[in-house]
Amino acid sequence: MLTTEALTREVNALHYPTRSPEFPTPEALAKGREAYRAETKRLEREWQAWLADEYAPSGLTEDQAKKIFEKAWEDGHAHGYSEVENYYISLTDFLVAYLEA
Repeated sequence: MLTTEALTREVNALHYPTRSPEFPTPEALAKGREAYRAETKRLEREWQAWLADEYAPSGLTEDQAKKIFEKAWEDGHAHGYSEVENYYISLTDFLVAYLEA
């Protein structure tokens, strides 16, 4: 599983395809960009699983953990993966406090 720091390193190491000898045609460029997006999504799914294992309270269903991630992503992704993690932690802390009240 990927921590936030590991995810950031992995995604930053990927090269977003641009028009170049490596991608000489629009079709090749589109295929390269699709491969980039697929790898980014794969890494992000692995990271999402790590967040749930690391921070989500036990007993949550997969759908519940997904909802927490979706809200954290919505609120934080414009500012980077670390901010999504911060929102995820805040949301799970709030949920635990609510359930224990």
